[in-house]
Amino acid sequence: MIVALPESERIELAIGEHANHALFFACLALSYAGLVLRCLIVGFVPGGTSGRNTTEQRAVHLNTSGAYSVVRHPLYVANFVILLGVTLSLLVW
Repeated sequence: MIVALPESERIELAIGEHANHALFFACLALSYAGLVLRCLIVGFVPGGTSGRNTTEQRAVHLNTSGAYSVVRHPLYVANFVILLGVTLSLLVW
């Protein structure tokens, strides 16, 4: 991070203050979109398909509806979107 800070300042000076603020809020919106996606995924999981399996299998059947019909681990995708927004806000490519 210390090595990246001078690069971040150089990019900030090159794009200007207004563009820097716009980029920051776009990255913030991307992170919030990932958070909303995560809440929707957790909120619409059918009963009997997920849980914290510490001692035995709780799921009666495999969840293949909703977000799970598109990707195997949608919570990981939502986490990635959240971290992508945070990473892009650093202005270091």
